[in-house]
Amino acid sequence: MAAATPGPGPAITTPTCKSEGDWQSCSIEKRLTDAGFVPIKKGPAPTGVFPVVGTTYALGEAQLHIYLFKSGTEREKAIANIDTSTVSRRGSASPWPLTPTLITSNNLVAVLVSDNGRQIERVQLAITAGLPRASH
Repeated sequence: MAAATPGPGPAITTPTCKSEGDWQSCSIEKRLTDAGFVPIKKGPAPTGVFPVVGTTYALGEAQLHIYLFKSGTEREKAIANIDTSTVSRRGSASPWPLTPTLITSNNLVAVLVSDNGRQIERVQLAITAGLPRASH
């Protein structure tokens, strides 16, 4: 009796998450989960501030908007046009309902909209603790 040939597995049909290097959606989700958060993907992030499409996550009552750039250099160019205290284009009103917290790491820009100081600190530490890396 001939053994059945298995079809393609999920690794072939779904993109893999690189374990090192630039940020990807899957690596930021893993980092947040490892830090004890339960990130819930809500859809596209607000537009008009950054030249890339972002994703919004709910972290309890807070909103975390993630914008991924092709490189750290592209991210730096985009930030050069931003008022970092209001996280808005220079000369424009802030689009956020509360004071935003800007967090950057390599090719990632995160805008955390929260008034919970402890949560802000925890998210900042989770994202700035280093780039995604392989588990050892």
